[in-house]
Amino acid sequence: MKGHDRTLEVSPEPLNRAVERICQSKEFRGSSFLGPLLRYLVGCATGNVGQKATAQSIAVEVFGLGADFRSKSNSRVRVATSRLRTALEIYDRRYLPEVSIILHPGSYVPDFSLREFEPTEVTKGLMLADWYQCVASEQAHAIVQHRLSKLVEIAPEDPSLLAAYADAMNDGYKHGFDAHGAQLDHAEGLVERALQLDPRNPRALMSSAFVALERNEYDKVHQCGRALMEIGDEASETNGQWMLDILKTDGPVESVSLSVATKSDETPGWMNHNLFVAAYRRGDYETALVHAVQFGMPLFFWSSIERAAAMAQLGLMSASKLELQRLTELNPLFARNPTKYLSSYIPYQDDILHVLEGLEKAGLRTSK
Repeated sequence: MKGHDRTLEVSPEPLNRAVERICQSKEFRGSSFLGPLLRYLVGCATGNVGQKATAQSIAVEVFGLGADFRSKSNSRVRVATSRLRTALEIYDRRYLPEVSIILHPGSYVPDFSLREFEPTEVTKGLMLADWYQCVASEQAHAIVQHRLSKLVEIAPEDPSLLAAYADAMNDGYKHGFDAHGAQLDHAEGLVERALQLDPRNPRALMSSAFVALERNEYDKVHQCGRALMEIGDEASETNGQWMLDILKTDGPVESVSLSVATKSDETPGWMNHNLFVAAYRRGDYETALVHAVQFGMPLFFWSSIERAAAMAQLGLMSASKLELQRLTELNPLFARNPTKYLSSYIPYQDDILHVLEGLEKAGLRTSK
């Protein structure tokens, strides 16, 4: 994590203080189980409880279930732990606490890390924007857009901040979180101002490319991609190549595949999107599904689009229907105008119709 020294050697006093502050936060006070579950897992990890945290012990000690609880047939503990993990991530990014408590997928043993420095408010905002890019949920978007709107008033001449705010506004439009044309126009104005301040700012170039993609201005997308490539650092080259790849109609996609083994926690899963489209376009649905799974980001409806389409093309109908159900839960407006949402990241009509074909096999019925 940025700005952290990952360690389990956090002394009891700041750790206990951190747990109590988390449990007193609005998000945790509104839940009947998040606080008790957090206290129990931390107690087990530090030895204060005197036992190892397991699904069985959590069921009994936190939820008061009987000793006959079986995690294979009852998902209550898994679901609760997943919600706790998400709540801790949101709390950490929102408040940047002295001690971070991290719960990794598939584990009941939290890690603790001390923050090494106190970042500026602008840096905090940009860290929050980076976190949102790895989550892309409606709740995360609301948090980020609110924070960035306030920071832009304080630092209106910071090109990176302007670009991050523009990107959030553009996402609100194209993901249906706050979809009105004025928001897209505002995003375009912000990113133009950012580029006036710093024509080579990587965030501004990336944000400009995404606005241009939404406007179907593909020459501008290409220009931004080339400009990113010319900056020279690895991150800018990767993002620039991604923008060039999204415009490809055939041939190999050069974006680096982000495998589970190599993907950083700070690398957005949507970087797999171009690889999915390239494989899906040539009818290699198994490879497309691999990239859709590597996409991850379970709270972002686009990941369900790709998984549902690929699974349906492979004849995995039950799984594809579940992904389609997940898609409609995450974005209830999608079925009203699927082409609008698909065109935000798929420039070409033939590819859009091909993905729609998969979604219709999964059971998508468009509504008016």
